[in-house]
Amino acid sequence: MPKELPVVYTKLRIAEIQMDRAIAVLLDDNDLVCAITLAGAAEEIFGNLLAANGESGWMTDVITDTVNMGKSLGHQWKFGDIKWEANWFRNELKHMTFLEHWTNYQYPLKLRWRSLAARSKTIAD
Repeated sequence: MPKELPVVYTKLRIAEIQMDRAIAVLLDDNDLVCAITLAGAAEEIFGNLLAANGESGWMTDVITDTVNMGKSLGHQWKFGDIKWEANWFRNELKHMTFLEHWTNYQYPLKLRWRSLAARSKTIAD
């Protein structure tokens, strides 16, 4: 018999459950798509909870550092552009953003991650 579900969830508890399931579906089922979308949902909640307490989340910190490093190298990267790039992959997996791609587009999961990793490495170098 299934466990009885709690009547009330806090946003923090919801994010914890999402992150736990993201890890489980990746490790147990090798399900990258569900792991990314669940972890992304949890990350958004964690970030908003931090912001509500006057703190910044890891994504804001990473994007700010990326923009600042880019400036030191002569680039004019904008916070919103880097944020869009960081969220693109997760959002493509969970939203139907381009109708013509709905049934035919094959998402190059590894290629997209390699592209973001290469950009990060370029900044680090």
